[in-house]
Amino acid sequence: MILASLTSADLRRVGKLLAQKEVLLARIGKIDHQLAAYEGGPAKPAASRAAPAPHGRRRHLKSDIIGLLQSAGKDGLAVKEIAAKVKLDPNRIYTWFYGTGKKVKQIKKIGGAQYCWKG
Repeated sequence: MILASLTSADLRRVGKLLAQKEVLLARIGKIDHQLAAYEGGPAKPAASRAAPAPHGRRRHLKSDIIGLLQSAGKDGLAVKEIAAKVKLDPNRIYTWFYGTGKKVKQIKKIGGAQYCWKG
């Protein structure tokens, strides 16, 4: 598929597909949470927002995000996925990419709120 040949209708379809993918990933996350409850005791209620970072977490955020992107491969990760894995609010991750993330040359934006490691 050549991006230059995409029509606006194609782009709308791609946008809808990406939105559907995000919904499915969220559902998978909830299922994973429910399955984890059987391994480690009763399930905690799903929070609508990520929990605040423990004290001192800021110092490790850069290395945590870089590690996640490196392990994700060429497909990268969405900001929401990163936020869930580091247990922070997605807005905090968006802000990190806007500031600190721009300074890391190996981090590339590959789509709407989607980043990968090109190192």
